[in-house]
Amino acid sequence: MRMYLATYPRKRYKTIAFICILITLFVNSIYFDRSYYSSPLIFGAATGITFTELMLVSLICTFISMRLRKRFPKEEQVIKKLSLLILTFILVSIFFKYLLFKTYAAIPFFETEFNENRLAWVYLSVSIITIFLTFLMESIHRFQAWKTALQETDQLTTAYKQSQLNALKNQVNPHFLFNCLNSLSSLIEEDEEKAEDFLNELSRVYRYLLRNDHEQLVTLHTELDFLNAYIHLLRERFGEGLRIHLSMDEGDHKKLLPPLLLQVLIENACAQNIVSKQQPLIISIASAGYHVLQATYNLQPKTFPRDMDHDSSLDIMVKKYKLLGLELIITKNRKGQQLILIPLISDKKEEEQ
Repeated sequence: MRMYLATYPRKRYKTIAFICILITLFVNSIYFDRSYYSSPLIFGAATGITFTELMLVSLICTFISMRLRKRFPKEEQVIKKLSLLILTFILVSIFFKYLLFKTYAAIPFFETEFNENRLAWVYLSVSIITIFLTFLMESIHRFQAWKTALQETDQLTTAYKQSQLNALKNQVNPHFLFNCLNSLSSLIEEDEEKAEDFLNELSRVYRYLLRNDHEQLVTLHTELDFLNAYIHLLRERFGEGLRIHLSMDEGDHKKLLPPLLLQVLIENACAQNIVSKQQPLIISIASAGYHVLQATYNLQPKTFPRDMDHDSSLDIMVKKYKLLGLELIITKNRKGQQLILIPLISDKKEEEQ
């Protein structure tokens, strides 16, 4: 079994060593009494041996502590966890102290006999110290966990603000608006009824952007309602050059995901790949089981240089998922297509039911 001690900072080891030195002097003073200071050799040898024993006990207790924290991670389990920690630490300390002073009695150099009365006082003292240190270390651990959670919250807030700015950029994106108005102008001349439908869908898209740019998560159902309007605009623009297939399980519709994620995915695919009748871009988004969406599209990159960083929007979504404790996987499948796996997030209310 690995003890995972290498992850501790050097300052932590220095603190443990300092505490062990103090306890060494205290414990040896109780057990050896005045003979502990009778000779520099006895003082040095006894101090070194007891200090080594205490460091070994500290490492064992650290390993046990990490195991129990993993076994009882929930807030409501803290009393049970602390009780087991204290009981285990005391038993380990008592066992090693018994072996330690039996060893001292067996070595003629120390000229001491096994004294059960003094050992009992050592047990009592060590137990009190163990209880105090356990509560102290648990308080430090909880403070560090709170500090880490606070930092992660700040990071999530930063990523969320970036997502808001990105959504605002999409709202005023001149290229997107120009293409939509150009398509609308053509439709007015060709088919007024289609032009009216196009205008209605365009208003739905911008209404969604304005309403949800401040939301952290939305349901898949809400996102799909917006996405259908957005796809309508794209089909009017690209015609048969763009084919989008959506197939989501009904059970996934109540799950959550960051707003505009699917729109960013489709926009990114259209911006980076050729979209034409001769080389149609085929985008498929479907449920892949276990509340995960699978998005695929054929790769046919544009040869001319791009003047916009289309990956930035998708990068923000990847970072946001990471901060939520999930992963947005972007890779290629066996057919050479772009593959994106999108985990859906369960609503807290849904989990409680």
